[in-house]
Amino acid sequence: MASGDLLAWINADDLLLAGAVRKAAQAFAADPEAGMVYGDGYLIDERGAIARRFPFTEPFNLWRLVYYGDTMLQQAVFMSRGALDQTGLLDAALHWGLDWDLFIRLGKSRRARYLPEDLACLREYGTTKTSTGGWRRVRELARVIKRHAGRRMTPSCLGYAHGWWHDLLPRLAGLTGPPLWGYLEGCQGWYPDHAAGREAHFLLPLLGRSLVLEGRLPQLHPEQLAQTLTIRLNGREAARRPLALGAFRLIEPVPEWAAGEDALRVDLTASTVIARRYYPLSKRTRNIAYFLDRVDVEQEAA
Repeated sequence: MASGDLLAWINADDLLLAGAVRKAAQAFAADPEAGMVYGDGYLIDERGAIARRFPFTEPFNLWRLVYYGDTMLQQAVFMSRGALDQTGLLDAALHWGLDWDLFIRLGKSRRARYLPEDLACLREYGTTKTSTGGWRRVRELARVIKRHAGRRMTPSCLGYAHGWWHDLLPRLAGLTGPPLWGYLEGCQGWYPDHAAGREAHFLLPLLGRSLVLEGRLPQLHPEQLAQTLTIRLNGREAARRPLALGAFRLIEPVPEWAAGEDALRVDLTASTVIARRYYPLSKRTRNIAYFLDRVDVEQEAA
């Protein structure tokens, strides 16, 4: 029923913050091709008092949105009508995962832009739909995962199942939580400082015909071995490329057999590890094979 070029929705007990619509409109004006713009926000209680910041928002990463979990505050998301016309509206058959499903579909079809501004508030208390979903919610989210990942058993499925387990038996779940969250933080094999592990995984909208990888291979010790990067696209090996010391830029044409999918799944495997370092966020030691600064799909083929 909405008639505007930009759309959003707000639940009955949630809030938009002052200036949110203006900031979103300005972001779309700066990037008219974006399918959605989203920002930060707060969790509030029944009385409207701020409990804490929404802890999951991050720069857009389609792989993590599918395989790690819903990192977007739904109340702080604005969408273009053109993107919704392309992907379709909410799946009304879903009760808990309808926003997550829509954001994944939008992320597969258009670029998403993260706006580091506080835009909205989510009200949390014991009788909300999410809080009372229980195992039925976990089962529905598993169906959303299967729809977009091709399988139910993913890191995101483990995370949502653990959330249900925590509500049921908080003491026992508290024992398993730290190892699980440490695993989840490192499951992509690519970190906020752009370090990549021996295996790294990405999911990109197919908005062009060439995969572009930009990064660097530092020499961390004098006997460092040569590095080779194996590139798999949508499950099939597409190329093996040597990485010389220093900065690199690889351009790989997207094969016909990979271009027919709804998104481009990129799996990178390095031949060796050049360093092992402690990662405070996951409280685990991580393997570093190289640093990857950009993973994107460009319009023109190489």
